[in-house]
Amino acid sequence: MTTNAFIDDMRLYSALRLASKQFHFPDYDKFASQIASNWKKYGVTDGVPVDFFDFKTKEKAKTLHLSYYNSSAMREIGFSEAAYEPLKKVQATPFFDEIFQDGTYQTTGNEVNMIDQMLIAIEYKRVTHKKEPHFDAFLQGEWAKNNRIYARYNRDTKTATNNVESTAVYALLALYYEETGQKKNYQKAIDKLQMMDTSNALTTHFFDYMHKELVLIKKGS
Repeated sequence: MTTNAFIDDMRLYSALRLASKQFHFPDYDKFASQIASNWKKYGVTDGVPVDFFDFKTKEKAKTLHLSYYNSSAMREIGFSEAAYEPLKKVQATPFFDEIFQDGTYQTTGNEVNMIDQMLIAIEYKRVTHKKEPHFDAFLQGEWAKNNRIYARYNRDTKTATNNVESTAVYALLALYYEETGQKKNYQKAIDKLQMMDTSNALTTHFFDYMHKELVLIKKGS
């Protein structure tokens, strides 16, 4: 396998850096540095990272999914300021466009996945130091109207496509509200998160379980 994915490598980089310190194992840090070097060398177009690149063929994607941003890792690695421009300039109406390609924004379709939206909103705040007002107002309206945030919405009608709620969405909502300093809404998200049952390993998605546990561990620390 010679293809590296941006979202995975940023997570690997952060994990390896942390593990190197905790376990006093310098080789992890060396591996992290190699990941960083490869991305800066192969994985950018005009300074902007792309979804993936191939070591063997030197080919790379033309797209960047905005939900793949990890500004903390990227700052450590030393990406140029151009790398953050797609995220800085994106607007929500009230949903974010999810993909950046050739200087323009695209959507993933008419159904909006709120996990992607929350990941973009969190990184948007971290990079711009402000919340996106239209997206934040949409969340406020959903709490006021339905007392919940659904997992998927119709991009045009702004209504839920079904009545499914997501553990991962509530976990990311808690992180978003913590990031934006909204204490009351943070507690709403935490209350919803604690109500979500993740005790059955056969029916619980690992993504949901891990997001819930990480948020609750952080809250209790």
